[in-house]
Amino acid sequence: MAQYAKKPYDRIVFCDFDGTITEHDTFAQMLSKFASARFAEVRELIRNRQISIRQGVRTLLESIPSKKYPEIIDHIRHEPIRAGFEELLYWLKSVNVPFIIISGGLQDFVTTRLEKFLDDIHAVHAPIVNLEHNTIEVISEYEKDPELMAKADVMAAYTWKEAVSIGNASSDINMSLAASVVFARDVLKDYLQNQKIPFRQWNDFFDIQRQLAQLWPSFKG
Repeated sequence: MAQYAKKPYDRIVFCDFDGTITEHDTFAQMLSKFASARFAEVRELIRNRQISIRQGVRTLLESIPSKKYPEIIDHIRHEPIRAGFEELLYWLKSVNVPFIIISGGLQDFVTTRLEKFLDDIHAVHAPIVNLEHNTIEVISEYEKDPELMAKADVMAAYTWKEAVSIGNASSDINMSLAASVVFARDVLKDYLQNQKIPFRQWNDFFDIQRQLAQLWPSFKG
């Protein structure tokens, strides 16, 4: 696997996209709309642990005609972003802490919705698509059951002393377990709470910026 950052970072931030940066789980919404014929069935199989998230997402995505892809991308363009994201991004840049997005959704979702912020985002890791066939083909550099995007493996491709993770869902569990400081909400928060794993609660990115500023009072970058 590629080493995306050979130099060590004192601090680094890894963040989920769907339901974390966006207010809603845009990827699940997209699948329910464009793969509606199989969505309920596959979701139930995942919930019952009969198939992995990786298998379910791949099955749904690869059932969607490639010609629908422009419409799929339009789906994300106006999705609301959680409050404080822009401010956190610019603050991290001011203290030279890289902000890296790791998404189990689609890279085009992230880059389309966050287009105006891309110069301030260190990297985006997410599955890409091949549209040369009748249906969408998903390609993920970090695919490992049960994840379509093995987030902890992406983190391991970087060199850091302290890693912050920000997430909301079960797909963010391994990322959280690999981090030094964890910000969790929703399903992820409930899981970590039940497992008695330390985490910090957050509602918006203003909360995260405030808490990081308290954790790093003398950090200059």
